[in-house]
Formats: sequence, structure tokens, C-alpha cells
Amino acid sequence: MLLIDTKFIFSLPLFYVLIYYFNKFLQNIRFRRFASANGCEALNHSASKLPWGIDRIHRMHKLTAEGGDVMAEVIMPSFTWNGNTFSSTGLLGEVNILTCDPENMKAIFATQFNDFPTGSRRSAAFGYMVGKCIFTTDGPFWEHSRALFKPHFSTGHFANLEITENAAQDMLKALEFGMQGDRTRVVDLQAMFLRFTLDTGTEFLFGTNVKSQLAAIPGALNDTDIDDITRAAADRAGDGMGFTEAFHVASVEVTKRAKLQSLYWLADSAKARSAVKYLQDFVDYLVDDTLKGKSEGKSKKKNTLLRALAEDTQDPIELRDQTLFMLTASRDTTAALLSWMYLMLAKYPTIFEKLRECILNDFGTEQNPEKITFNTLKQCRYLQWVMLETLRLYPPGPLNSRVAARDVVLPVGGGEDGKAPVAIRKGQTVMLCVYAMHRREDLWGADALEFRPERWEKRKLDWSFLPFSGGPRICLGRE
Repeated sequence: MLLIDTKFIFSLPLFYVLIYYFNKFLQNIRFRRFASANGCEALNHSASKLPWGIDRIHRMHKLTAEGGDVMAEVIMPSFTWNGNTFSSTGLLGEVNILTCDPENMKAIFATQFNDFPTGSRRSAAFGYMVGKCIFTTDGPFWEHSRALFKPHFSTGHFANLEITENAAQDMLKALEFGMQGDRTRVVDLQAMFLRFTLDTGTEFLFGTNVKSQLAAIPGALNDTDIDDITRAAADRAGDGMGFTEAFHVASVEVTKRAKLQSLYWLADSAKARSAVKYLQDFVDYLVDDTLKGKSEGKSKKKNTLLRALAEDTQDPIELRDQTLFMLTASRDTTAALLSWMYLMLAKYPTIFEKLRECILNDFGTEQNPEKITFNTLKQCRYLQWVMLETLRLYPPGPLNSRVAARDVVLPVGGGEDGKAPVAIRKGQTVMLCVYAMHRREDLWGADALEFRPERWEKRKLDWSFLPFSGGPRICLGRE
């Protein structure tokens, strides 16, 4: 008979706990030596009232549920109280670093790029919808993705504004719906902009327009408005949800997963899974149609990003994931810019009148789309200033994150004056707040919180302005 020493069995858990804390003790000693050797100093810590930052996390989620502004009401005050770089207790007790220093931004995004990958949480949160793509990966696959996309964003394909013009005409139809005399009804412009960018995005990427703007108008969508390929893709996706609703449901779920950080898996529902399946099935059909046309030598009239990518890779899953992400990125960011810009023009009538005068001087009063080109739009200086100022105050990506691949040093943030370098532990998350950096008075002047496009007349772009990130991972579609 085999005799088992129960005392020994029950002592094993305690043994492993002791080993764990002993290793942590050694790691702390090594990290302090590393920090000291590099001249690093301590940074301010934002303490929470409850353990593991539960009170802060609860407040953020409650504020989001009530439609509050997390950036203005939580994040900005934190920088005001703690300085431009500080540490904070996050979910499950993790200590994260928050920074709005241009020097740290430059280091993380560019000069120390390889020390700060995006990390596994981004893949877990966003991969739920867009799979394995340029946004959710690091290392060799990200490099492959970048090389795959970059040539197609410099060919001039996106400078063709015919697709934009067609979508703009659909938007005018949507605005005119329900007019009373010469006055429009009250409309939600943000919802309209989201449909506008969805229509332009699907046509640029796939060569098929889901016509979400007309679909939102009772009786406005005719059978002839939807092409056969779009209709066939929708039929394959099935379940009656529709592309627009599926896209909204899936996007909301992804946002929840990102906010939950390490507990991202809690954001999962049958409706969201159904929405993601609809989108994937829809795009799968378009990918399959493109690959079949290529293999059979059929000529495709539309020059789309999907068709261009199919020249470099025939992996249907990769084509689906990469283009679905591009649709997500182009739709949400552009709609955000348009929404905030129109709100600013409504709040500042003098700026609106000046912009209107500049546009009339450059493009005239006659309906002549030929005069509006990619180049002439870029040459309309005041229009560019208005967009830059909107992107400064309301960047589409107000908060970004990176994870330290090893013990590493950031240029500033330590000491009483925040000028000394700081040491970051391997595996520690650094949150980069572009929103707060764009509102710093020492970088933008005493009127940093004011909407003033004229500030861009003599200002040059530098690391204090990052609406499209920077370095090797700078947004490919920023133009």
C-alpha cells in the first residue's frame, strides 16, 4: 500500500506561494537597481479610495452609461492633480502609467518602438470583431500587414472623390426627407455621418455600397439602388439583422471589451456574436467573389482596396479581417471628425461664416464637383485649419496604450518637477492620453481650450499633435 503524507500535500500550496513572493522580491530589487542605474526618479501615484481601483472603474462605467464625458470628467482632472506623467491603480490592482508628455509619446511611438508593442489585450478586445489584422498584431505579422497596405494608400485611389460625391448626394436626400416648407426637420447629424462614412467605406473597400443612408429613409431605397453583389452578400449573411445594425452592435461590444481591460471576456452576448457572424459572412462573400473573379480572369470594373490586396495575398480569412478592420477604422474616425466639426461650427458662427466665405471663394456657388478635388481641398487653407483644430480638441483616438516588452526607461515624468526619467516594468501598461496633451496650456497657449483655427497659420506639426498616432504605426489613412 502506498502511504501518502497528507501534511506534505497540504504544505505544497504554501510552498508555491512563498516561491512566488520570493521571486517578486528579487524582481523588485533588480528593478530598483535598473531604475537607479538609469537615473530614474519616482513619479506621482494617483491613489484610489477602494482596493484595486474599484471606485475609479465604477465611476467611469457609470459615467459612460449615463452619457457622460469620461475624458473631460475623469481623465483630464487626473492629469491636473497628478502631473503630465503619473501612475494609477487599475483593474485587479495593476499599476498603469498615464502620460501626456510629447517626449514620452515620441519614445513610445517612434524611438523606442520595439520596446512598446500593443500587447495581447488589444488583440483580445478588438479581435472579437476584426480578427487578426494590422491593428491587433505586433511583430512579423504586423510588419507583413503594413507592407501589404502601404502601397495602396499612395496610389491615388483614395483621391478619387466620385464615391464621396455620390454619398454626399444621398445625405442631402436624407436631410431633405420630411422637410416642412424650406426648413428641415430636427436630425441627429452624428447618426447621419456614421451612415455616410459606412456607405463611402464599403464602396472604397469592397466596391459595394450598402446604401445605409437611403435605407434609413422610409420608402427611399429602390431595388435598383443596391447592386447584385451587395444583395447577394446580404442574403448569404442572413438572419435579417442588416449590415448597419450588425456593424453598430458589434462596435458597441468591442468598445465594452476594451474598457473592461483584463476582464474583456465578460463583454459577450448572443446578439453581439450574431452581429459579428453577419459581418464576417457578408465580407466573406465579397472576398470569395473577388478571388473567383481573379482566378477566372474576369475583369472587375471597380478598383477597390480588396481587389488590390487580392493581388498580394489570396488568404480569404486575412482579406476579410484586414478589410473589415479598415472599414471600422475609416467609418468611426471620419464620422467623429465630421460630428465634432459641425458642432464647433454651430457654436462659433463667426468661424462658420469665415469658412463658408473661403469655400465659396475657392469653389464657387455653382454645383461643379469637378472643381472639388483631393488637391484643391488640401489647398483650401482655412478648411484645413478648421479640421486640424477639431482634431486637436477632439482627436478620434483620445487614449492609446502600449505594453512594455522589457524593463525600460521613458525620458520624462519622474521627480518633483516631472523632468527626470522614469523606469517602466516589463509587462506594465502605459496609457498615452493624446486628448490631454492637445489641451496643455504650456504647449498650446492660455487659450488651449478654445476652438481657434487661426492658431494653425504659423504652427508646424510636431509630437505635441498626434490625432493619428505617430512613428511606424501612424494611421495609413490620415490624409
